[in-house]
Amino acid sequence: MVAAGGTIFDARRSFPWPGNAVLEVATVHVGRGYAGPVALDGNPVQAISSYLDDGAEERQPTRLAQNRGISYQGSIALGMGFVLPPEEAAELIRRNRLNAEHLSPYLGGEDVTTDPRQRAGRWTIYFGDMPLDEAESFPDLMAIVRERVAPERAKKKDKRIREKWWLYKRPTLPLYAGLAHLERVLVNNFTSKYGAFVFVPKDQIFSNAVNTFASDRFSAFAVLQSSVHEAWFLKHGSSMKTDPRYTPTTCFETFPLPASWLSDQTLEAVGSSYYEFRADLMVRNDEGLTKTYNRFHDPDERSSDILKLRELHAETDRAVLDAYGWADIPTDCEFLLDYEVEDEDEPGTRRKKKPWRYRWPDEVRDEVLARLLDLNQKRAAEEKFVGAKTPKPRPKKPRQKKPPAKPGTTASVAGLPLFDRSKS
Repeated sequence: MVAAGGTIFDARRSFPWPGNAVLEVATVHVGRGYAGPVALDGNPVQAISSYLDDGAEERQPTRLAQNRGISYQGSIALGMGFVLPPEEAAELIRRNRLNAEHLSPYLGGEDVTTDPRQRAGRWTIYFGDMPLDEAESFPDLMAIVRERVAPERAKKKDKRIREKWWLYKRPTLPLYAGLAHLERVLVNNFTSKYGAFVFVPKDQIFSNAVNTFASDRFSAFAVLQSSVHEAWFLKHGSSMKTDPRYTPTTCFETFPLPASWLSDQTLEAVGSSYYEFRADLMVRNDEGLTKTYNRFHDPDERSSDILKLRELHAETDRAVLDAYGWADIPTDCEFLLDYEVEDEDEPGTRRKKKPWRYRWPDEVRDEVLARLLDLNQKRAAEEKFVGAKTPKPRPKKPRQKKPPAKPGTTASVAGLPLFDRSKS
């Protein structure tokens, strides 16, 4: 609407729905040719951008080719009948060890945020893109899918969903192929309060509530866990109610990474210190990522462990800023509200916990965001220039077509098998 000539002249970014539904809503007022006063969250401002920020409209970041193929949102099953308790999966493997070829731990969003060790609490049946005749050679698994998934799939309007009822709606084959050379994978939640990053074993299926990042380096953790990246994804991601949503296309593929982000030994060292301390802290306290970062962002929390975690976070921020060459940016954080919360005055009403975040002051955050956007535009221009200068291959003479590869074979994922549990 703004690009079409509209002016946002009043907006409230987040407040509780006044009815009975438990919702957070926003109101945005837009007009064409408006020249009156402008207010954001009830406060007069000069202008409101399409990000609902105080300020003029900003440039949009560009997706960078150098970031593609690294991060993926997990797979969409479209049928909870694929998902099994661990005991049932164990019994299927005991009955026939070949069943292990298409049974895998299933990592969901709650596993990532609540379990201190980020262990998958469920298993799943996963056939990749295997054709029906091959899948039928696993009768124990197909009997479950036929009983628990096929009836619901038959009600769907999408023809492919109905006809391919034994397959995930989105198996995300490139994700698993891209992890073949790694021992572990970096993940975060698609929707969460903090977007915290953590390493998990690669040999599992990731639900669509989990994002994956094809790196096992602590330097990658340092960059993505830093306040630099946090400011970027909070700016360019979306949200569910008041929780940020980390969408790989807008949060990672647009993010201009430091030039040496995977080889910088300082980043590797600070990332390792931060990660190992946090991992030990979660296990000792029997608390997952959400509870740990609730304490991290609580202005009343002064325990020695959390103070140390904040110190390590600041050291990581310093190393990441230095990797960009931005030694002039300070790392001091403050406890600031993500948004204003109206106090409830009615007797017996529970006061809503205020959304504190231990972060950079607005002026520091905005300066970093401006530099990142400049760097994004510079990288995009360089990629466009290189693309324009790359000679196009000469057209080849037509030749007789070969029969297409049979779907569901390892050729469909660059010759790399998804899993190999036959030796376990």
